[in-house]
Amino acid sequence: MEFAVPWTLACICVAFVAFYASSLTQQLLQALGAAIGIVVVGLFLAGSFSHGRDNFRLLGVNLWQGPLVFFVGAAVMLFFAIGHTWRRLRWVWGSLLVLIALALLQGKIQSVLAGGLVILVIESNGVFKTLALAGVVAALCPVALTLALAAKNFKHTQPSLTLWWRNAATWLGCFVLTGVITTLVYNRVWELAMPFEPAAGAPRLSGSVPPVITRPFVDRPSFVLLPDGRLCSYKVYELISPPIPQTNASRAKDSVPIWHPSNNPQVEFVGGSNWVAIATTYRELVGVKFDGSLWRAFSFEIVDKEGNIAPLHTGSPEPKGSIVRPAELKFEAIGRDSSWATVAGSWRHLVALKRNGTIWGWGDNENKQLGDGPKIVTNAPVQIGQAANWTAVYAGNGFSYAVSREGEIWKWGKFTAYNGDPYHRKSEDGPVKLNIKVPGVRSVIAGDNNFDLILDTDGKLWGLGLIPPALRGEGNGMEYFSEPRRLGGANWLVVSCNWQALIGLKTDGTLWLQRGDNLYNFPFPRLAQLGKRTDWIAVKSDWEADLALAKDGTLCRFGDLSPRREIRLLAPTRRVTWSLNLLDAAK
Repeated sequence: MEFAVPWTLACICVAFVAFYASSLTQQLLQALGAAIGIVVVGLFLAGSFSHGRDNFRLLGVNLWQGPLVFFVGAAVMLFFAIGHTWRRLRWVWGSLLVLIALALLQGKIQSVLAGGLVILVIESNGVFKTLALAGVVAALCPVALTLALAAKNFKHTQPSLTLWWRNAATWLGCFVLTGVITTLVYNRVWELAMPFEPAAGAPRLSGSVPPVITRPFVDRPSFVLLPDGRLCSYKVYELISPPIPQTNASRAKDSVPIWHPSNNPQVEFVGGSNWVAIATTYRELVGVKFDGSLWRAFSFEIVDKEGNIAPLHTGSPEPKGSIVRPAELKFEAIGRDSSWATVAGSWRHLVALKRNGTIWGWGDNENKQLGDGPKIVTNAPVQIGQAANWTAVYAGNGFSYAVSREGEIWKWGKFTAYNGDPYHRKSEDGPVKLNIKVPGVRSVIAGDNNFDLILDTDGKLWGLGLIPPALRGEGNGMEYFSEPRRLGGANWLVVSCNWQALIGLKTDGTLWLQRGDNLYNFPFPRLAQLGKRTDWIAVKSDWEADLALAKDGTLCRFGDLSPRREIRLLAPTRRVTWSLNLLDAAK
């Protein structure tokens, strides 16, 4: 069957094309020869127009990506088919157009587009259900156009070169029009007439606390620390289909929860109004209050076989036979010490600074990001090193950073050093002093894997290690820098990044974004300003969407969030796709 099915389909296609070619030729052999030529040219053009997940480039410019071109091409061919057969089949086409208009008025087509065609979700079993159905419907459109042209060709008693040119012009017009429409639709041309961002309101946020936006998680709340010390909680996603409770020993496929980005999340103030710093992992929220106390709230809890409930700590493994479920947000103090200054967190560990200049950490220590203390995991803070001259701490994915009073930046964690040669790697265990000298360190932005960004007090951004092209704003591959590399822009105030994007605020309150065009066809492949507002005070970069907080209390999201693996029909938008005034929503 693996051979018979595609072979049968191929024979049917050749026979169908040969039938069409017979309307342009006089003999059977001529029709077969023309059919082979038409198939070869058609496959070449179709292959040139679509490269799967790759970009379609023309003169070095990325025009579109993915399967959108097939659906646009089908619609264009159907339009040409209607034009060629309108006189005889006007009642058929008229009825079809009426049905389409009624479906649009009732929102049927819009719901299908929103749920299945704008984003084609890959099912867990790998079956492209929506893509297969849409593909069958789309395949009927070129069939209709081929039959329409064949019917007109059969009206001519003798084939001629003029007849060939008319048919070629029709197909060429289909391809050209398909390319133009696909380019406009894929790059969201209608957004040019839409407001890029909500209008700025009167400033309502003030205070001395550096505002923080935490990473948006799917199945737990996200947080925003306001300049006045208040802490906002909101959920980025809403649960559409809840999972079936089960142990981690047997996870059924049908119990996978379905989440969808929420457009109207519930906002509430939590934990009082005296916070100075917060940090999150994938399991807990940790914060420091004005009095120097350290607090945390867990996102999940464990229920064992006996029904005992315990919080799920950062970095700790899930006990066998237990049930993991979301936990109600409850804050508890970590010890009785009241000398904490700030805290930073990554995916599986946290690091905190005390007012006496010592640094402490807890969570996972697989990469020795907590030093030589705990072997694997610790649930309570342990001191990292013996020095007491640290002024700031930061955390990355498996790494910890500390800045000394002398301005030196040290890094803990096992990482790969390239030494300028990507083919000769060696593993190094921290602490390691970063090879950079700047007037002063404003912040250290922990990059994924093997690169680090340093923002100095002059507003300049520097990079070390294996910096991806999305952050360099140039090139097509990874490049290692053992010496500090100056990155784009100046007058930076706050910067957030991942390996494919960099977003930051400048001292004038403007918002800037840079994404690499080697990964996705983003509208801003180079550093560009987002909108015209000048009242931004905090940013957070995520994989496909970026969050920004303004002085009037508005939290904006640039781009779309995608909780599941997807194939996109449209380019990711960089305009504000969701906004919420935290101060008004929390009332």
